[in-house]
Amino acid sequence: MFSPIPSPTEIILLVVKFGCNVGACVIIFMLVDYLVESMRTPRDDERHQ
Repeated sequence: MFSPIPSPTEIILLVVKFGCNVGACVIIFMLVDYLVESMRTPRDDERHQ
């Protein structure tokens, strides 16, 4: 598992991996949400609100 005192490079690698995973998930979620919204509501409906 983890060594008692992780080296700075290990911490940086973990942060980079975690950040990339979270970033990819957020981007994918935003894209899916945008596509669902654009499919569900035609553009004309937004003007009436």
